[in-house]
Amino acid sequence: METDQTSLFPISAASLSDSKKRQVGKYVSSIWSFPDSEETPLYRWYGTLPKPLVRRVIELYSPETVLDPFVGLGTTLDVAADLGIQALGLDTNPLGCLASEARLSGISSKERLSKELTRISSKLRGSLTQQASSGSRELDEFYAEEKYRYSRKWFRKDSLSALLSLFSEIADVEVEGIQRLLFVAAAQTVRDVALVDPRCTHHLVTKLKPYIDPVPLFVQAANSATRAVRDLPADPGRVRVDQGSLLDGTSVSGRYDFILIHPPYLGMIHYHLIHRLATDLLDFTQGSTMPSSLQQYAFDYEIHPRPCTNRGKNLRAWRQMRRHNRGSAIQRPSSPSRN
Repeated sequence: METDQTSLFPISAASLSDSKKRQVGKYVSSIWSFPDSEETPLYRWYGTLPKPLVRRVIELYSPETVLDPFVGLGTTLDVAADLGIQALGLDTNPLGCLASEARLSGISSKERLSKELTRISSKLRGSLTQQASSGSRELDEFYAEEKYRYSRKWFRKDSLSALLSLFSEIADVEVEGIQRLLFVAAAQTVRDVALVDPRCTHHLVTKLKPYIDPVPLFVQAANSATRAVRDLPADPGRVRVDQGSLLDGTSVSGRYDFILIHPPYLGMIHYHLIHRLATDLLDFTQGSTMPSSLQQYAFDYEIHPRPCTNRGKNLRAWRQMRRHNRGSAIQRPSSPSRN
């Protein structure tokens, strides 16, 4: 397997803990290698950091508290949980928050997960064929909502009806942690079923497809996801993820020793647009069935953004936070990751 290399700015030993100063000397090399660092992704996200890289950066500084304002799939929080460090992750994208929470909480019972997958597959096996020709109640309601107009154009009606039925069945799962993981797995299948090229970072390429049954893809994604979550759940009192941004008024209380800044690919990737189809389906499901695992997130966050009247104040607070906290690391991307 090829060796992954990641380039960082050299880190001054003056900002490290005493024990680390003795280990690294004056500077840490800006080229780090992580052989065999490939991981099973919980969800197809862009711009993720390898877990060994995050662990090495955090261990260099040995902080007691960590803030990640662009948490993505929760790699920083996962490492913090492993190291027993208190951590907060923020992200404006609700799907990233949902996936991060699924990663941190793990699976309480793989046997129960297997039973739910069997139940959903059996329930939908016959009904999807009938819906493909006659439609469904969920499809009619989705078409009646003007805010889903953008997403509708990227689906065949039969494929969209099948996806809506799948999401509706997941909402009936009683165990919240399993329900959350299954929603992430269902979201993973959306771009494969939709009339888009799933390899593209934007919906710029229309790809004609026949009817695709989402259930086999969903089962495959769910089984794969079990290998990407924690074996033991993180302590929610010490490690948590919140939907929000430091720039839109989200309050961050307390002092953080270390801020891991991994900015999204501004101007290169529109994260909301990439995941718009999945977040619209989650938003519809949230409004129609109110599943417990979705209630804390705003999936229509781009349609009804939180008003921001104190952006200048927040920017000043962000600069002050960086000055007063002991350490920070900046990862500057050169090309999108496909993890």
